[in-house]
Amino acid sequence: MKRAYSLIMITLMIGSVFGTLAYYTFFTPNCPLPSGGTPIVLGSGFTNINGVDYTEINVTFTAEAQQVAASSITFRTTSFLDPTIPHLRNGACVTEPDAPFQVTLQVAFSDGASQTFPPITYGGNPPSQSFPPFFITHGTLQAGVQSLQGQDYLNLFLNTNTA
Repeated sequence: MKRAYSLIMITLMIGSVFGTLAYYTFFTPNCPLPSGGTPIVLGSGFTNINGVDYTEINVTFTAEAQQVAASSITFRTTSFLDPTIPHLRNGACVTEPDAPFQVTLQVAFSDGASQTFPPITYGGNPPSQSFPPFFITHGTLQAGVQSLQGQDYLNLFLNTNTA
């Protein structure tokens, strides 16, 4: 009798595992992936920060693996979360139109060296806080990024002698 109960319990446990796998395989929605494409360059110009001249490029990224290149410096998204695109949260595809964007940028230099900026949060409602320009220096080259409160784009900076 104990053996029969043991077999029933083992059968129920195995069935539960397969049932759970089947549920998550067949009933969990597949959210669409961001479209990719190219980032949107909103404009460029020159600016001076703490006595140093920089070329400034205002960019809206829309997906991972997008890049903006200027002379010997390339900015590339290594991770990107656009909350306005459906994404999986608690088993459902949701959009969060008021949530901020989150991006991680990598900067690559013409000699093959690359470095990554800390993760950046920008946009949203209420808007994310501004942060001062953050710069990465490689030899004589400098690349920077900044977000101002209320912007849904990033300000990218590079030495004016590199663009």
